[in-house]
This record gives sequence, C-alpha cells and structure tokens, in this order.
Amino acid sequence: MLVDDAVQDLHTLHDQTVISSGSLSSFKEIYTLVRSKDLKDPINEGYFSPNPYNPDFDEIGNFYPNFINEQAPIKSMIIYDESGEKVLERENISYSDLNWNGRNESVNIVENGVYFAVIKNAEDEKNIIKVAVLR
Repeated sequence: MLVDDAVQDLHTLHDQTVISSGSLSSFKEIYTLVRSKDLKDPINEGYFSPNPYNPDFDEIGNFYPNFINEQAPIKSMIIYDESGEKVLERENISYSDLNWNGRNESVNIVENGVYFAVIKNAEDEKNIIKVAVLR
C-alpha cells in the first residue's frame, strides 16, 4: 500500500468510524492501527554501524540484521545503490562476515549516496538495511 493511498484510506476510515461507532477516539489511533497492520515497522529492522559511513576513515562497517530465527545461517547479502545497481554480493557467509568496507565488486570505494543491503537467511527471512555513505 502506498503511503498516499494509506492516508486517503485513513481519512475515509476516520469518517466512517466517527459516524458509525465512535469506538476509536482519534485520527492518531486509526493511523497507528493501519500503519502497524499494513506498513512495515522500521523498529524491527536491522541496522548498520557506523551510519553514516565514511569508507575513507572507517575501516569497516557492520550489519546487524534482526531475524526471528537468529540461528539460521546467512544465505546472501547483496548491496545495491540508489538506482538499483548491484554493488556487492556475498553468499553463504557467517554473521561475523556481515560487514562492508565501502567497496564494490571491482574493489573501488563507492561514491557518496544511499545504499541498500538485502540480507537473507536460510529460512528466507529478509532484512533491508539502509546505509548512507558520506566521504
């Protein structure tokens, strides 16, 4: 569900709720209810540290995914740039190898920008972690 569609649906839902039942006391409660149901909760996502990351000064950054099954091995980690181009791919790695030195497959340091790491485990759980690179 797109955010604009969700907001429009919220306005409609709010009007119907106030008219029909009055059970929800505020628009904020409805927004929280719909958001928690339809949109992914960013609190449960993993993270990268340090973020923002400067590969010129910080030797290496670490990914910390948040999986339900933390014992499942990591199947893949793919890092994409803002345009969706693959920057780096690793397969069958351990949790201790979930790091990045800010370099692409050609071993060049990447440019400033936002990068997305898609990390999957053997249970097909997936985390998408955003990394800001500032040099």
